[in-house]
Amino acid sequence: MILSSVFFLTPVGTTRGLAGIVGYNVAISKVPVLDVRKSPSNSSELVTQILYNERLQTYEKNGEWTRVMIPDQYRTKSGYPGWIRSDKIRRVSRYSYKAPSWIIISTPEAKLYNKLSKNAGSITIYFGTFLQYLGYVKDTRTYPSGKPIYWLKCRSADGEISWVSYNYARIRDGSPFVGKEAPDLVAAAEVYLDTPYLWGGMTPDGVDCSGLTYMAYRYSGYIIPRDADQQFLVGEPVDIGSFATGDMLFYGSGGEVSHVTMYAGNGWMIEASKKKGVIASNTRYGKNYMGARRIIRKH
Repeated sequence: MILSSVFFLTPVGTTRGLAGIVGYNVAISKVPVLDVRKSPSNSSELVTQILYNERLQTYEKNGEWTRVMIPDQYRTKSGYPGWIRSDKIRRVSRYSYKAPSWIIISTPEAKLYNKLSKNAGSITIYFGTFLQYLGYVKDTRTYPSGKPIYWLKCRSADGEISWVSYNYARIRDGSPFVGKEAPDLVAAAEVYLDTPYLWGGMTPDGVDCSGLTYMAYRYSGYIIPRDADQQFLVGEPVDIGSFATGDMLFYGSGGEVSHVTMYAGNGWMIEASKKKGVIASNTRYGKNYMGARRIIRKH
C-alpha cells in the first residue's frame, strides 16, 4: 500500500488521476516529449518534461508560449507550473483515467503508428507513456523465429487511434495510477542506465536525479513529487541497514536536499549523476547523506 504521508503535500496525490479534469483549459501533449520552461523563452531553465498524451491545464498566453500546470507532477497543490510552446499541445474537453485498461510503454522507446499498413506514419514515444487500451490484432506475418506478431490498439485523449507492438508495452487494468501491484521499481529505473544527465529531463534521452525516481514510481502506478526536495518529505523514514529495493536515498548540504537515488539492493543504488549520467554505484553515507524514504510498505 502507499503510505498516507504521501498525501500531506497535496490533497490529491495518487488519487489525482482518478478524479479527472474537465473544462476549456484542458490539453494534452501532442509531441513525444514536451519541454516545460520556467519562463516563456527557449533559453529559460528547463524545469520538467511531459510525455505524449500527458495532460495539462492551460492559463494565459504570452506570444508563442502558454503558461500551464501539470496535475500529475506536483510542485504545488495544483501541479507543476511552467511554460510550454503553444503549438506542441492539443485542446481536449476532458481527461479522465477512468477507462477499463491502459497500455504503458515498457521499453526506452517505441514506435507508435497511426494505422496498420505499409504507408503508416509513426512517431517515437518514450518509456512510461500511457494510452487507453482498446484491444489487439494478430498480424498475418510472423517474426523470423516464427513467433506471432501482435499489435495493441490504443487511443489518446483527443480520440486519435494508434497502434504499438505488444513487445514494447504492458497492459494495466484500471487507471495507470492504481498502485495495486508489487512493482519492480529497480527494473524501471534500470531502463535509464547510461542515459545522459539532463536537468529537468524525464526520458531515456536525458533525465535528472528526481526525474529518474519519479518515472520509476509513475511506471509502477504511483505518483510522487517531481523534485528531490519534496520527495524527501513523503513516505516513511528508513534507517541505514534496513533498506529495501526501491527506497530513495537523499543527499544535500546546509539542510537542503539536492540529490536523490534509488536503492537497488546489496549495497548498490541507481542514480542520475551530473557527470556520468545514469549509473549503478555503491551507496554513500558521508556528510552529505540526509536520510532515506520508503513510499511502498513492504509486506
